[in-house]
Amino acid sequence: MEGSNIGGTSTETEHEVWFEDVRSLQAKFDLIQEYNLRGCGYWQIMQWFRANWLLLAERFYILK
Repeated sequence: MEGSNIGGTSTETEHEVWFEDVRSLQAKFDLIQEYNLRGCGYWQIMQWFRANWLLLAERFYILK
């Protein structure tokens, strides 16, 4: 699975941080279509990400 990450070293401790962006969401949405899943669910806590909603609307029929 694709994702976006940042890595680095500080005081001899390695750090790796993963985050969502358009590329990682696109990869997950590709899997939904590849496996012919009938739906999915996820949540974003305290994070408004406009590109997420635009990408969803472009790729899927959303039943409200």
